[in-house]
Amino acid sequence: LKYRYLDLRRPEMRDNLMLRHRVIKIMRDFLDNNGFLEIETPIL
Repeated sequence: LKYRYLDLRRPEMRDNLMLRHRVIKIMRDFLDNNGFLEIETPIL
């Protein structure tokens, strides 16, 4: 998108980003509480 910064201001887009944030946070918290370790692999 040419004007992505404007698209991100739309309520639908903001709601989608908040939902994505919550889902990822719940997954990370679950894995962290169960002893998993998050690592970042190098990207070529």
